[in-house]
Amino acid sequence: MKQLKPMCLIVLASLLGGTSAWSADPSNQTPMQITQSVLNDIHNTNIRNIELGNLAQEKGRSDAVKSYGATLVADHQAADKRVQEVASAEGINLKGADQVMANIETTGTEAILKTKSGADFDAAFAKDAVDDHRDAINKLTASQRELDPNSKVSKLITTLLPTLQKNEDQAKKLEQRQPS
Repeated sequence: MKQLKPMCLIVLASLLGGTSAWSADPSNQTPMQITQSVLNDIHNTNIRNIELGNLAQEKGRSDAVKSYGATLVADHQAADKRVQEVASAEGINLKGADQVMANIETTGTEAILKTKSGADFDAAFAKDAVDDHRDAINKLTASQRELDPNSKVSKLITTLLPTLQKNEDQAKKLEQRQPS
């Protein structure tokens, strides 16, 4: 596997708000450690979007938000299944969902969204979904350029990007429908 450049590692580390297993000097990481970090970041993103999708189905006011929430759950569950398959094939143990959920429930946008309801929830949820998917697409695309194109992780990213783009496009439409 081609070594990742330090800037790419910093970008990947920020995929979920800066949480990463990388040391202060990412250029010293082995390809296996890099692979593990990337897979854990994608896994965390999937768990976060499944949680947000469930929250949208529960708290969303509009049918469009509830439907998009169901789409997020289905798409990110399918994506996470692929992540787990690649991790298993690589001999990597992903962080448990309970570890990820503990962080999700107490920090960031998720905690704020839980305090909102009605149209306020719908607008905040749509904006977060656009931002989250845009960030994930940009960071995964940048990371993929640094990976060996024949690696399982690079191939995984190739399969995930179209769904992330579809989710972003749907979120943009949802955001445009929200009252100003």
